[in-house]
Amino acid sequence: MLGTDQAEFLSRIRASIGSRRERAVVPIRVASSDPSPRAEAAQGAGRLLDRFLVELSLAGGTGHRVQCPAQALGALRDLVRAAGVRRAVMWRHPLLARLDVRVALADTGVECWEVPADVPEGEQLTLMATADLGITAVDYAVAETGSLVLCSRPGQERLVSLLPPVHVALLPPSALVPSLEALPPLLRRDLEGPGGVSNIVFITGPSRTADIELSLTQGVHGPKTLHVIAWDNE
Repeated sequence: MLGTDQAEFLSRIRASIGSRRERAVVPIRVASSDPSPRAEAAQGAGRLLDRFLVELSLAGGTGHRVQCPAQALGALRDLVRAAGVRRAVMWRHPLLARLDVRVALADTGVECWEVPADVPEGEQLTLMATADLGITAVDYAVAETGSLVLCSRPGQERLVSLLPPVHVALLPPSALVPSLEALPPLLRRDLEGPGGVSNIVFITGPSRTADIELSLTQGVHGPKTLHVIAWDNE
C-alpha cells in the first residue's frame, strides 16, 4: 500500500477526499511569550486542532472541542442524550478503557458493548448493525483535510465506524498531524509492526453517495452523522 511511489499514494487520497483548492500546511512554530519547548508544542497542537476542526466542518462533520478528557466524557454524554441513543458499540481500545467510556454511558442509560473478540463474525456484524452509535478512538487526524485515519486491529473493527448511523470519534491531541505528507512513515510503521493492522480507513465527513443524476445524499452507505470530540490537554 505504501510502496515506492509515495506521491501517487498521496495524490489518490487527495482525489478521493475531493479537495478542489490548494491547502497550505499549518505551521507548528508559533510565537509565544513562553519560550519553553512544551509551550511551543502545546500552541502548535492548538493551531493544528483549529485547522482540523475547520476542515472537518467543511466536510460535513461536527467537532466538539473541550479542554481535557473529563470534559470529553461530558460532551459524549450530552451527545447521546441529544441523539436519543439507546445502544452503542465501541472499540476495545486503551484510550476508551482509560476514559471509562462504558461506565460514562451506563450512567446515561445507554447500553454499550465493546467489540467482542471471541464470538463469530456474524454475531459481531449483528451487534454493530443494530447499534445506534459507534465509538472509536483515532490513530491520526489530518489537519490539512479534516480527515480521520483509523487502523483496524482485533477489537477495533472498521465497521464500528461504518455501520451505526452515528459515529463518534474521540481525538487526543497526540493523534494530530499537519498534513497527508506526515502519514506514510507512520502508516508504514503500523502496517509492518506487531499490532495486527488489517486495513486503514480514511474518513472525511459523513458518508456520501451520488445517484446517476449526481444528486448527493449523506448517510446511505455509512453513518449519517460524524462527531469528533477533541481535547487540548492530555
